[in-house]
Amino acid sequence: MTPPETINAVLLEKTEIAPGIKTFVFRPERRFEYIAGQFAFWGFEKDGRSYSKPFTISSSPSRDNIEFTTIVSSSDYKAALDGLRPGHAVKVRGPMGMFTLDSLRRDIICYLAGGIGITPVISMLRFAYDTGMDIRGTLFYSNRDSSRIVFEKELDVISGGLGRFNTVHTLTEAPEGWGGEKGYIDADMIKKHCPDYSGAQFYIVGPPAFNTAMGSMLKNGLDIKEEYITLENFAGY
Repeated sequence: MTPPETINAVLLEKTEIAPGIKTFVFRPERRFEYIAGQFAFWGFEKDGRSYSKPFTISSSPSRDNIEFTTIVSSSDYKAALDGLRPGHAVKVRGPMGMFTLDSLRRDIICYLAGGIGITPVISMLRFAYDTGMDIRGTLFYSNRDSSRIVFEKELDVISGGLGRFNTVHTLTEAPEGWGGEKGYIDADMIKKHCPDYSGAQFYIVGPPAFNTAMGSMLKNGLDIKEEYITLENFAGY
């Protein structure tokens, strides 16, 4: 793993990609080395105050700029963050975290992602797509409704480009006419879309309650051993 460092960067742009969810793109002063799926601390000064908070890097190490995607709220940090203008200076400290493909021990990957927990997954998939990696597996992506599906079109493009990878969307509050899966990710859904699940490495990422439920389902419903489950908790966003 690359040891943590602190580099300077400037905000290039911010874009709302779903209701209340924005992507912040930064240009680093020099190349920032990290592994897809890792996170960093993003600090800045605004109105005489200092702010710092960790976010998963949602961009790919194969690309020059670095970015993160987050839910924008009324917290002090998020309000200050959302008020930044292009050109504002930030400090990026990292990378950190072990939720990467380095922990992969099997030939098949099965991602179980909830909500904004998709960010480390999109980083890994972007890297795989950009570098022509041969990834075989399935992403199960759970959201409340279709408006909250982040990176939906890009996930379709990446899934098609990787060839042996499939994305399954499921909604807990699915409207009439929804063509994807409905309800929470469960053992039957995994068996249906990932029949080789017994030979997969599972990556679980989402809020703590989501991770607990998914971990229990894998162990008790599918008899997946602990060593083949990699977790990343998203608490507080």
